Amino acid sequence: MSEQKKLITFYIKDGLFGLDATQVLLIGHDTKAIKSLALEQQGLVGTIELETRTLPVIDVAHFMGLQSLTDENKGLLNQFKMVQQGYQDWVQELERKISRKEKITRSDLALYTNLLKWDTEVASRNSGLKQLAKALAKPKEALISTCERLITLTSQQEWKHAEASLEQQKQSLASIDNAFINAQGNLEANVKQALIYVTQDGRTPYLALLVEQMNDVLSYPNAGFIPCDSQQKDELKFDIQKLDGIYTSAGLPDCYYLTCNKLFAVEQQLASA
Repeated sequence: MSEQKKLITFYIKDGLFGLDATQVLLIGHDTKAIKSLALEQQGLVGTIELETRTLPVIDVAHFMGLQSLTDENKGLLNQFKMVQQGYQDWVQELERKISRKEKITRSDLALYTNLLKWDTEVASRNSGLKQLAKALAKPKEALISTCERLITLTSQQEWKHAEASLEQQKQSLASIDNAFINAQGNLEANVKQALIYVTQDGRTPYLALLVEQMNDVLSYPNAGFIPCDSQQKDELKFDIQKLDGIYTSAGLPDCYYLTCNKLFAVEQQLASA
């Protein structure tokens, strides 16, 4: 039987990455204890205390030149705030026009076309947001119907009826707010970051690696190791120079092998800078 390499594995996006199990001391989850740096360099995002030692923390996705799931979620959360504010601004503008006895027209509705399309477009790109699109469907449709009604009422100068009609739809705005709050909670719950503490000597923690989706400990045959080369540069969407190679085995996914020696070298470069 061929000799095996035991790897501690984790995912970045859809790719499986692994570290030599002999270089891993422990795995922790207290990511809130990370003290962030004002400026990230080569994936170094902060420091953390362990066993009276202050350890550098490297975000592995950033180290590899990839966008992490946390990055994607932060972008989505920013979009949530913008779209949520967009609905609030829409209702406030309708209120303003009615209070000033200004007619509401179809051009007012057209101004919010992109706002109304946002959830279905995002859901088509991210399957995890389909629930948000579903939750927004009814209150969004109710606001559209109200706007249509206000076009008729304000054209007839029925200002009190227009005001009452809009007031009845405040619940729709509350439902939209709740949909975004729930979606935000789901996004945050789906990110389960972990810290992999690695060592040089097998005893002393040297640095911590921040990852987002831990996997199993897997064993690959040494014969299944393929060194990385320049021919793979275009097909791999990250910096292959940060890898040592790829482990392959029948019945297991290919695993990108991340050598701790290169991580140690980066930390030493940053420490001496």
